[in-house]
Amino acid sequence: MTPITLTQRFSYVRYLLYPVLLLPLLLLSGGRRAGTDGAGQRLGWAISLGLSLGLSRLLLRVTNPPPRLTLDDEGVTSQRLGAGKIAWADVMGAFLRESRGLACLFLELRDPDRDLTRLSGGQRRLAASHQAVGNPPIALDLTGMRVDAPALLATVRQRAGLPPQ
Repeated sequence: MTPITLTQRFSYVRYLLYPVLLLPLLLLSGGRRAGTDGAGQRLGWAISLGLSLGLSRLLLRVTNPPPRLTLDDEGVTSQRLGAGKIAWADVMGAFLRESRGLACLFLELRDPDRDLTRLSGGQRRLAASHQAVGNPPIALDLTGMRVDAPALLATVRQRAGLPPQ
């Protein structure tokens, strides 16, 4: 089967915040003060370098966004979850929950404890909160992705060998 790769809709706010905050500092460090003493010049060059790095990172992110969710023949990989590849053979169930326009695809796994050990501390706390409200611990966040969530659920269920919902 053909791998499916989903990327996030790009949010410019996070990447524009850094250069926008540095621009006033660059302007303040310029002018007469920047040319008269060495400290002002060093500050101006440091801010210029930071501004350039921030803008280059923005350009790189806009032109080549990293995949957030990848479904291939072997399993599913979520960059946001950080648990590595979850094999289709380990998926016993999958369902979709939507709340206020935000969608999550929950996976019921054969051995969720094995995958929970690969999560970061923050993701483990999030998994515990999922379990506290009666959901499986592993959830694939679909927020911000251009994807038809019910169609993605059908694809996941089909690739995991589960009956359609």
